[in-house]
Amino acid sequence: MIDYRIYSPGPREQALFYAAAISCLGSLGLLYYRSFAAFCLCALLAVPCKPYWASYMRKKRQERLLEGFRDMLYTISSAVAAGRQLPMAVEEAAAALKGSWGENSDIYKEASHMASVYRETHGDPDALWEDFALRSGLGEIRRFAESCRICRRNGGNLEDVCFKCSNLLLERISLKEEMKADLDTFDTIYYCYGLEHFGNVPLIEPQETCEVKKVEDFVIAID
Repeated sequence: MIDYRIYSPGPREQALFYAAAISCLGSLGLLYYRSFAAFCLCALLAVPCKPYWASYMRKKRQERLLEGFRDMLYTISSAVAAGRQLPMAVEEAAAALKGSWGENSDIYKEASHMASVYRETHGDPDALWEDFALRSGLGEIRRFAESCRICRRNGGNLEDVCFKCSNLLLERISLKEEMKADLDTFDTIYYCYGLEHFGNVPLIEPQETCEVKKVEDFVIAID
């Protein structure tokens, strides 16, 4: 299964990254210094930029995984409330996630894997949740796995834990303004046009703030 703490792009994805990075960085060198040598030197910066790109892609993947995990918890809590055991609840969650997130989504693959292990080998649910939590690299999933283990061993209300966790995730994954460049709304055409025709003065600067989905604090307490 996937280790979400590490982002390992495939050959095609790496090729697309290098093509885009070399094109952009080389063009900037050409605009500023107007020489092919500058184009080549700036294009070489694509190599040290790769770890930053991989870190960004890892965080984006984990954010999508966390949103899918919230939906998974909603389905599990409903199934447990209807009298299902946890393995059957996970199987129902996998079916629901396939329809809402698609069979190629990470969260569906994780739910489907857990359901398959439950069904075929009757594996330890706690071990499966702890393995998923470890690979996800997300504190929210790790804390849920710990709470789930405590509930199962001490007779706690698993339905209540799932429901409260999903609600907390929904509240915490909210729009928050951060002081950083909003590259999604940044138009490079006007920017480069200003640099070229108006004495290195860009026509439009990127916005200094943007809204992102981010979990600030997440705590699970069992009374």
